[in-house]
Amino acid sequence: MQIDSNSFLNGTNLDVKGTPSFVAPKDSLKNSCIFTEAKKKQNLNQNVPEVKNAKLAQDPLSTQAQTQANTVEESNKIALQYIKNLQKDFGLTKKQAVGITANLWHESAGMNAGINQGGVVGEPDPNMDDDNKHGYGIAQWGGVRKQGLLDYAKKNGIPASSDAANYGYLKQELKGKYNDVIKAVKKTDSIYAATAVFENKFEHATEPNLDSRLAVADKLMEL
Repeated sequence: MQIDSNSFLNGTNLDVKGTPSFVAPKDSLKNSCIFTEAKKKQNLNQNVPEVKNAKLAQDPLSTQAQTQANTVEESNKIALQYIKNLQKDFGLTKKQAVGITANLWHESAGMNAGINQGGVVGEPDPNMDDDNKHGYGIAQWGGVRKQGLLDYAKKNGIPASSDAANYGYLKQELKGKYNDVIKAVKKTDSIYAATAVFENKFEHATEPNLDSRLAVADKLMEL
């Protein structure tokens, strides 16, 4: 049986008996493939929350929920982005931005945005007591400040455990009620002074462990 190659180009084929049978034109197959891929993407995106704030969507910090602790590489990458953002958003020097970030690293055991006090990473503990036992996030917020983080995340359509939510809320606090902290940090001229000032005026840690925070600051300056 001889098969006419033109029959393929014209959108027809031959069955085993030599009778022409219909084959979908190439354009139709192409469009079908595009449709299938589009549906796949649509299905993959169904579980991804819509980011309501366009600026957050463009920020390199992740808008996805954190479900496991950061690797060292991830911690370093997030810390560097915080340093860059703090310099850009508040006009800080690198040393000043490092001093702030070192505190956050210490509080969150390596820039873990979804960390509960005690080390569990994931969704926030529903307990909102400000009792030094139920802190959450990059700054271990408790009480009304922890609720503030959750409200910020909900308003912007992102998980409270995301890097973007944590930085966004931090920025909101530092431009609002805690603006005096930024003013104080801007008066410092060393990473050590910036680290100490931010701990004292923003974190108010029960056990400051300043040596640990300063050691982190030294490491961050080397990145």
